[in-house]
Amino acid sequence: MNRKQRRDLKYRRSKGTNLNDPEQAQEMLESLPDATLVAGINNSLGILQKRGVIISDWDNKKGNFTG
Repeated sequence: MNRKQRRDLKYRRSKGTNLNDPEQAQEMLESLPDATLVAGINNSLGILQKRGVIISDWDNKKGNFTG
């Protein structure tokens, strides 16, 4: 953390939403339009699949999500 970041924390100066704060991140997500949330889910699923994470289909326990 650099000096400016320390001063900002000390004097509680903030620039926008702190996405490292779960509460602020949740508020930001709740304010997004539906289409943006769906796009984010699709992107997240794609990233997880590239990492080799197996994503199960909740409705079909025997199947996997294929995207």
